[in-house]
Amino acid sequence: MDAEARESFPEPRRIDLLHDSKHSPCDLTTGSQEGRRNAMAPPRRILYAIGPGDAVHVYREWSEGREVTAETSITFSSQFFDYCLQTSTEAFAVSSHPRREVVREGLFVVENRPKRFANANGAFYHLSELHYAASILWTALCHRPDAVIIDSGTTHWFLLAPLRIARIPVIASMHNVLWPPGFPPSRPAGRLLLWLAGWFWRHIAQATICVSPECERQVHAIAGKPRGRVFQYRAQFRRSLFESVAPRPPHELRPFRVLFVGRVEANKGVFDLVAMAERLNTLLPGQFEWHVCGHGSASAEVARQVRSRGLQDVVFLLGKLDQGALRNEYGWAHLVVVPTRSDIGEGLSMAAAEAVLAQRPVVSSSVTPAIDVLGDAFVAAQPDDVESYVATIRRLAEDGTEYARRVAACRAAQQQFLDPENGLREALARAIASLG
Repeated sequence: MDAEARESFPEPRRIDLLHDSKHSPCDLTTGSQEGRRNAMAPPRRILYAIGPGDAVHVYREWSEGREVTAETSITFSSQFFDYCLQTSTEAFAVSSHPRREVVREGLFVVENRPKRFANANGAFYHLSELHYAASILWTALCHRPDAVIIDSGTTHWFLLAPLRIARIPVIASMHNVLWPPGFPPSRPAGRLLLWLAGWFWRHIAQATICVSPECERQVHAIAGKPRGRVFQYRAQFRRSLFESVAPRPPHELRPFRVLFVGRVEANKGVFDLVAMAERLNTLLPGQFEWHVCGHGSASAEVARQVRSRGLQDVVFLLGKLDQGALRNEYGWAHLVVVPTRSDIGEGLSMAAAEAVLAQRPVVSSSVTPAIDVLGDAFVAAQPDDVESYVATIRRLAEDGTEYARRVAACRAAQQQFLDPENGLREALARAIASLG
């Protein structure tokens, strides 16, 4: 077993009280005041397997009172640290970031614990999941936290079953859907893992927190009746970051400006984006301009395709930007495109949320589970269909009335992303209180 799995929690500290909540599991806003009047003691210790981000870096920035400027949203890690500090809860946060490091300070142990064979396929992928599950289980069994929180993507859910035998409550944290909406797994192995995940929610998970309604729907779809309560929350952003975004350019301004923000990967639809740009430039030469903000494993190939198709004056690859530069790009744009493909399972697209906060409509498809969160600010195209995206973007560029209606809908969708009561910190408090 890895040495890092044997790191200790800090020495015990005095615990404050945590509010409970009597609201509906799907209600994001009600019940907090009542809950605070009916407070209960939280678990003394929490082990949180917190996903692939650089948790150690985020902790250092958070502990010094600095924002993580590489991220537009308030990081989930920092919201967890806020919760622990405010409730005097001892925390052991473990991420799978590839840079191995451990920090021990006060209430906190924060560790980057890389996955072995993280990029493996086939049997080696499942062995990697098993090894990482064993690492998390060993930490839990050695140090007996009062609850273990597991982010989606940490390991196969069913591998956490020994925690119930050990009488350690498990909270599942759903940042991702179990399958892309409309595209459930078709292969036997995928269907088996989904069945086992349903078993996990019926018998193991004592609470679940979900970043979107689609995540919650899928949990109920595979589990029927989950063992524990299910709570929703939303990613949170700082209002000040978007208040300074420049006003939208006039609708009639040409070229019409389309923005992509995110990882430059095939499953994010970046090659579809190049095809869209080429098609619209053929139909309406010089009438559209595209900015791509982000970096990823497909960056070099996207650049090659832009050159080979003669789109250097149409598609501009800007790389990964900090908050200030990205804010300027939102100010530049007429709309944001999120062409995510059907082979990826996002819980809720951050780029889509950022777009409505910047008062820019979002063109995406049903595989981006945001349509029931963003309302009419979300303009739907068909998944994996370049021609459908082309027609949708062209319609918004040519129909000023529809464009204005979509822009107006952005304001109605904003508040859920700007209210800490809807954030991860409060969802954790409610989920932990529900453990009893």
